[in-house]
Amino acid sequence: MHLMTVRTKIILLIIAVITALATVFAATYKPKRVEIIGSPLIKVKALLPLSGPDEHLGNAARRGFEAMLRQAAQTQTRYRYDVVYEDAAAPISDDGAYKAVVSAGLMPEPQIILKLQDQPARSYVFHTPYQDAVDKFIAELPSRDARNIGLIIQAAGNYRELAALLKEKIPEQYSLNGAVFREGQQNFADIINMLRNNDTDLFVIIGAPAEADKLVEQLHRNGISNYQITSLFTVDLTPDVSLYDNVSFVGSRAGPQNSGLAFEALRRLILACENSYVKDSLPDWKKAAAYLDGKASAPGEFYIPAVVKNVRNGSISVITD
Repeated sequence: MHLMTVRTKIILLIIAVITALATVFAATYKPKRVEIIGSPLIKVKALLPLSGPDEHLGNAARRGFEAMLRQAAQTQTRYRYDVVYEDAAAPISDDGAYKAVVSAGLMPEPQIILKLQDQPARSYVFHTPYQDAVDKFIAELPSRDARNIGLIIQAAGNYRELAALLKEKIPEQYSLNGAVFREGQQNFADIINMLRNNDTDLFVIIGAPAEADKLVEQLHRNGISNYQITSLFTVDLTPDVSLYDNVSFVGSRAGPQNSGLAFEALRRLILACENSYVKDSLPDWKKAAAYLDGKASAPGEFYIPAVVKNVRNGSISVITD
C-alpha cells in the first residue's frame, strides 16, 4: 500500500511537471505566420465621391475595385491587397499611409487617376481619349438626319480641347455652333433659344450629370426629343439613365458609370506589383513604375477605347465598337 502511494505521487509529480512545461511553452511560443511574411499587404486608398450628387459614380467605382479584388483573391497573388474607401468630400486620413491612391475625376470625361506614393512623380490617368471619342462621333453622323449641330459643353476640365477637336474634325457639310454652361447652372433658356434659332437638329451634350440632366429636361420641355440629342461620355455618368431613353451616344468601353475604369486601374496596379515582387517585402516600386510606364498607351495615360452605345428602357448597351 505504501509502495503504491509513493508510485502514485511520482506519477502525479511527473504529470505536474509536464503540464507546467507545456503551459510555459504555450505561453512563450510565437508561431511564424508564414502567410503574412510570404504575402505582405499592400494598402490602397480610394478617394471617391461617396456623398452628394456624384455618389453613384463613387459607388460604381467601388464596385469595380471590389470586382478586381475578388479576381485577385481567386488567382492567388503573391501580395495581398486591401482598398480603403474615403469620401472625396471629407477625406479622413493622410495619403502617406498608403502605397497607392486612386481617385475619380471628370475632365469632362470620366477618369480614374492612380498615384504611386513611393514614386511621387508617377501618376497614371485611365480614360477614353478625346480623339477616339470624336472619331466615333463623326463616323456615326451619316446615320443621323442632321446637318446643323449644336454643342453644349460644360466649362470644366479640358473642355476647350474637346470643343476645339470637334470643330477641327467635323466634316464641311455640317455646321457646328457651340455654347458653354457652368457648374450649378439652372436655367438654359438662352442657350436653347440660340441653338434653335440656328435651326439646330442635333444637340450634343457634354458635362457632369448634375447640370447636364437639368439641361436635357429643359430640352424636353422645349419639344426636343431624345432622337435629336446625343452625347460624348455624359450618359455614362448620369444617375437617371431613363432620362436618356432612345439616345445613342459615344461612351467608354469601360462600361456605364465608371466601374470598368476602376477595375482596369486596380488591375494594372496589381500586375505592376506582382511583376515587381520582392520576397517577404513590399514591391520594388521603381520597378512597378517602370512596368506601368512600359504598358501605358501614352506617357502617364492608359486609354480605354470609345464605343457607340444606346439607351433602351433605362439600360445602356454597346451597339458598335
